[in-house]
Parts: sequence; C-alpha cells; structure tokens
Amino acid sequence: MHKKVNIALLVIAILSGFWFVNGIYTRIDFEEQFDYRKKVVIERLLDYKNFQLAYKDAHGIFAKDIDTLLNFVKYDTFNVNIVTQTGFDSLNEPILDTSYVYMAVRDSLAPKGYTLDQAAVIPFSENKSFDVQAGQIQKGRVKVEVFKVSAPFAAFLHDQDDNLYDKADEWSIGSLTEPTYGGNW
Repeated sequence: MHKKVNIALLVIAILSGFWFVNGIYTRIDFEEQFDYRKKVVIERLLDYKNFQLAYKDAHGIFAKDIDTLLNFVKYDTFNVNIVTQTGFDSLNEPILDTSYVYMAVRDSLAPKGYTLDQAAVIPFSENKSFDVQAGQIQKGRVKVEVFKVSAPFAAFLHDQDDNLYDKADEWSIGSLTEPTYGGNW
C-alpha cells in the first residue's frame, strides 16, 4: 500500500513538473511570437500612415476606407517638384530650375517587392482587414483632418492562448479624437 502511494506521488510530481515547465515555455514562445508580430504589424501601420499622408496631400482629406486608400496607392500619381541648380548669377547666387514630374504613388511609397494586394490584410490574421477611419475634429477654432488605422490583437494573435493577451486591445496609428499621427505601441 505504501509503495502504491509513493508511485502515485511520483507520477503526480512528474506531471506537475511537466505542466509547470510547459507553462513557462508557452509564455516564452508567446513573448517571442508577440515581439515578432509586433514588429511586422507596426511596419504595416507605418506604411498606412505614409499612404494616408500622401492621400491627404493629393486630395486635401484623409481616405475614409481601406479600398479608397489602396486604390489611390495602386493607380494614382502625385506631383513631385524637382529643384536643380543650373549655375550662378552675377551676384554669385545659385540659379535654380524647378521642374514638375508626375510620379506613381506606388513607386514612391511602396517598397520594392511590396504586394499591395495583401496590404489590406493584417499580417498573421485569417484575412482580417485593417480598420481605416477618417474624419474631422474641432481643435480650437480650426477644423483638423484626422485618421486612424488599427489592428486588433484578436486578429493577429488569434492562434495564441487568449489568457496571455487582452482581445479588446489593438495597435493603431493616428487618432479620431486628437490631431496626431503617432502610434500606441
């Protein structure tokens, strides 16, 4: 009888040790995945910031949805001023020549090899799209154009243990309540 109790305690100790070690490695694996995914999602959010700023330069407002914004990046052009120095005048001041060139937004803002067809999809998600919003706020006596692009944790951490993160959290860039282009990471 005493031998059976010792064997049972040994089995319980081995199982609890395995459970404890597995819990630690699960947390370490989650932290590694979280850091890697954070880097990739933030890069994509920063791309969206650049897309929105270019859209605002071209249209005077921010794009209110993801389709409008990505169509702008894929198919539209914007004016680029190229200033070159052609020489010096009699007072030794530089003579500048300004030329205007239309450049494809895609060539200017999308890095080489960047696939705009997948730009709408949050990395590591099951084809969930970024949430793109835009509007105006009153700041003092001035109306200010604002935008927000967000990626919820539940989208890009869907395959991770939900006890390790808050599903309601999100990373975003911009704000609909403040005139800022910063991110919340």
